[in-house]
Amino acid sequence: MNHYCNTAKTIYAFLQRDWLIYKASFIDKCINYGLLWPIIFGFSFGVLRKNILFSANPDPYFGSIVLVGSVVAPMMIIAYSTTFDLMFDLESKKHVLFQSLILNPAYVLLEKWLFASIYTFLITILFFPSMQLILKNHFIIQNHDWISLIIFMFLACCAMCSLQQMCALFLKIPNLYSFSIRFNSVLMNMGGTLFITSPLLSIPYIGLIFFFNPILHITEGIRGILYTNANVIPFKICCIYLISVIFVTTYVSFIQFKKRTDHL
Repeated sequence: MNHYCNTAKTIYAFLQRDWLIYKASFIDKCINYGLLWPIIFGFSFGVLRKNILFSANPDPYFGSIVLVGSVVAPMMIIAYSTTFDLMFDLESKKHVLFQSLILNPAYVLLEKWLFASIYTFLITILFFPSMQLILKNHFIIQNHDWISLIIFMFLACCAMCSLQQMCALFLKIPNLYSFSIRFNSVLMNMGGTLFITSPLLSIPYIGLIFFFNPILHITEGIRGILYTNANVIPFKICCIYLISVIFVTTYVSFIQFKKRTDHL
């Protein structure tokens, strides 16, 4: 029992340490991604594109349905920048090796993932209240189920950070640019962030490729919560898929983390 208590205290101490490092940029990121991002994309999709590109669409919710998917972009940016610090640490400072001497390496990795998930969630969840306050009638929501949205957003941040952390453990600094272009940008653009991709799921083979994109399940899950008339992947399937992503990527991360730390 004392062992588990000491482990929990150590994990909490590491979380506090990470917060001390990241708190200096927390307010800036809240302003950039929790306020300015909703203003820019909200005005673009909720006002300009709604009246120009989507004016022929009879559905009054269509512009807003498209708009909510853009929250994935700041989610990915924050998750990427936070989790990839682990890679930079393995390449240079190797502070994580010191932590692994104090705590089981698996718990060290879990702590990094947990902190990144909470940090990403606290910033990106501001997207929706900011959108409501700024756009008012231009941002229309059918279902104000904020509890389900908050829970799902945290699940989405956990899945995003788990995926990014796994990738960080396989990469080295020279590969960063190629990774952003070849992986993250592809997932985001093919995941329904700026347009609705669910109708493409019915296309043979191509639809299957789209379905396995975890970003698509995040955007579809958010739209499924907020809009009853949205033709999206069922909410339960989105949740099950994201939980599966967390388990699979975490397991792979454990294996790769052990390989990399054993050689340092």
